[in-house]
Amino acid sequence: KWETNQKTNIGLDLALFRNRVNITGDLYKRITRDLLLNAALPNTNGVGGSTGFKKIGKLQNQGLEISFNTTKGGT
Repeated sequence: KWETNQKTNIGLDLALFRNRVNITGDLYKRITRDLLLNAALPNTNGVGGSTGFKKIGKLQNQGLEISFNTTKGGT
């Protein structure tokens, strides 16, 4: 079984005052499970230097991104 990913991303775009003020927000989370490591195998039957893949754990990334933009209104 290879590595598996689970992603969640929620976003919001908001424009106010005839598009003079724009706010964008993103909330994200990503979980990677069954991380693979190319590890050395134990020395068996006098054969050394062999490698194999091991599942070693999981990794989680998460965060929040916010953008706030304004423009001057024209006449």
